Amino acid sequence: MVHQSIEMYHWFKIRIRPYMILEIFLIITLIMVLYKQQTLSNQNDQVIEMVTTRIATPELGPSLVRGASVDNAHSSRSNLNPIIGYDQTNLVLLDRPQPPTHKAWCSNEHNPVLTINLAKYIKPISVSYQHSKWTHDIPSSAPRTYDVVACLDFYCENWKPLLSNCEYSSQSIGTEQFCNISFHLNVPLIGKVQFRFKENYGDSEMTCVHLVRVYGEPKPEIIVDKKKLMREQFCNDLKLYYHNSSIQYTLAEKNCTVLYENDCCLECPECCEECLISDINWRLFMLIYVLTMVGGILAMGLARIVHEIFHSC
Repeated sequence: MVHQSIEMYHWFKIRIRPYMILEIFLIITLIMVLYKQQTLSNQNDQVIEMVTTRIATPELGPSLVRGASVDNAHSSRSNLNPIIGYDQTNLVLLDRPQPPTHKAWCSNEHNPVLTINLAKYIKPISVSYQHSKWTHDIPSSAPRTYDVVACLDFYCENWKPLLSNCEYSSQSIGTEQFCNISFHLNVPLIGKVQFRFKENYGDSEMTCVHLVRVYGEPKPEIIVDKKKLMREQFCNDLKLYYHNSSIQYTLAEKNCTVLYENDCCLECPECCEECLISDINWRLFMLIYVLTMVGGILAMGLARIVHEIFHSC
């Protein structure tokens, strides 16, 4: 009996066990992938819950760390965005105690403009401009007066003035100087502003901007429905992809039904105008592909095991 058991063990080890290693590995991999996906989903739910809490204190609108960015398509050409080389335009939003002189946003256009995508929609309270540290005479390239407008559409073709003739004064103390926005100004929550520089301190054709800030109150929301928040995020991402990344827009999970169910036509009407029924849900496609491959391999492994059993009898 012992001898037969040993023979069966060696037969199993030689004939069957090698074919099961790959199948077991794939099953473990699939379980880990599904577990990871569930973990990420739970984490996303927790993040959404954290975002829904109210932030009542005024906060900084354009901050590179918080998620703001320069809209290069609707800003003047600058030295930080050369034709050949790295785009460093967003350095004008990087909050630093003393911005370095050689990293300023400089443009030789007449009355240059700088358009900023804010980190979130806010009710603007004030703006500030900060130049690099200077001692006696203010640099000739420093902006002297500028206007600020609120962009009411993506292209900033429809806008409303926030400030006129805000002056960066050579008589003030400190490199950061503020201009307050009138409390009585009837301006909706905004997500994009445009600085319009009118003159600088010298005869130089170059105007150099070091650091701009916008202060404001965020959208007053206490509790937001998770589904609503996810719909808004989906539509915002889709709009961003449409205008900035054709590859991400093509790969995004969307079709006409999804667009209309999430009310994306108000946020991104262009997406609904070019609605494509045949867009692929890549996540579902990959899941089906993986399951099909694993099922096929398991079936082939089972067939080999049955074949070995019958041939060994």
